[in-house]
Amino acid sequence: MVVYGNFNFINGTPLVRLARLNINGTLDNSLNINLSNQNAEAIFSVG
Repeated sequence: MVVYGNFNFINGTPLVRLARLNINGTLDNSLNINLSNQNAEAIFSVG
């Protein structure tokens, strides 16, 4: 599973846009990640 996230911080508040592409091709937007780095962009490979 690959999870792609784009993270932006405005006034110290994280605005998280993160979606998981499920095996059937649907997007799961229920994931949430806390980051300490501002304007971080990351790709997570899970499993």
